[in-house]
Amino acid sequence: MCISFAFDTTPLQDFCVGTSQFGACKDPKTVTPNDFSLSGLHLPGNTSNPYGASVTVVSSTTVPGLNGLGLTFMRADLAAGGFFPPHFHSRATELVVVLEGSMEVGFITSYPQYKYFSKVLNKGDVFVVPVGLVHNVHNLNKGNSVAMVAFNSQNPGITNLPNAIFAAKPAVDSAQIGACKDPITVTPNDFSLSGLHLPGNTSNPYGASVTVVSSTTVPGLNGLGLTFMRADLAVGGFFPPHFHSRATELVVVLEGSMEVGFITSYPQYKYFSKVLNKGDVFVVPVGLVHNVRNLYKGNSVAMVAFNSQNPGITNLPNAIFAAKPAVDSGYLAGAFQLNKKTIEYLQRKF
Repeated sequence: MCISFAFDTTPLQDFCVGTSQFGACKDPKTVTPNDFSLSGLHLPGNTSNPYGASVTVVSSTTVPGLNGLGLTFMRADLAAGGFFPPHFHSRATELVVVLEGSMEVGFITSYPQYKYFSKVLNKGDVFVVPVGLVHNVHNLNKGNSVAMVAFNSQNPGITNLPNAIFAAKPAVDSAQIGACKDPITVTPNDFSLSGLHLPGNTSNPYGASVTVVSSTTVPGLNGLGLTFMRADLAVGGFFPPHFHSRATELVVVLEGSMEVGFITSYPQYKYFSKVLNKGDVFVVPVGLVHNVRNLYKGNSVAMVAFNSQNPGITNLPNAIFAAKPAVDSGYLAGAFQLNKKTIEYLQRKF
């Protein structure tokens, strides 16, 4: 017996105007031009808030005709000194076009570089922020600045790092695909690896270690969209808050006991955590900030699977405080509601 599946990734209809019922399309006979339009994007947003920032969003919620078309747009207003705190969009690339004023926009690459790419944009300038990377925006103009921003997703998702880390509820406790080898020369060794039973070296400030099984160590994994690893945690060991921009994560505890938790994106920032014992499984959705720590009196061990050849990892403390060149300390002080000296101390520490 043979069962086959086929699907078409392109739209099968001109549009699917959204309704209040999730997934349902409005009857095409009742669709009007109003379902595809919105007025008022020329009006400034209210920047009377601690960030001095505002967004006016054009999405399938405000323009039902956008439903299913994979696009979100917004107007961003920044008062003098205003900013958007460090954040990321787990499901979309972002394109910024400055209409008025001057603003700095920058993003930080993931592990291991944590390189900070930033640029001062003036009227008419464009900047692109790749999907899933931590980035920031702040106004350098003496007056207001305005930008238009496009996302290639109906639901880009947004996680503001200060909120995700410090306002989670309940609170959180204080190699790309390459050339293929000639098939004639492929051997079973290209699909195997030994030593995953051996503990990793946890002699580091985190008391943690990972042994990675990827296309780098197992060439046969190349192009198959999977990464695996053994995670070792010493007594009191932990992995700092981090996220994987390109993969969902599944954790299976083999020894000991550990707490694993993730934080949803804006606006809830809800913290879902669970204490896992031997044999327990936990799933972390793609692009969400999460943490792992050992609660056991001895060492704990887990096996972890990712549905990507290159999941990407961004450790938030490193991305924010150890970016090179450094992110402006005054900006970070405002974003985290701390004084500048504290930020500079943290930057020196990392």
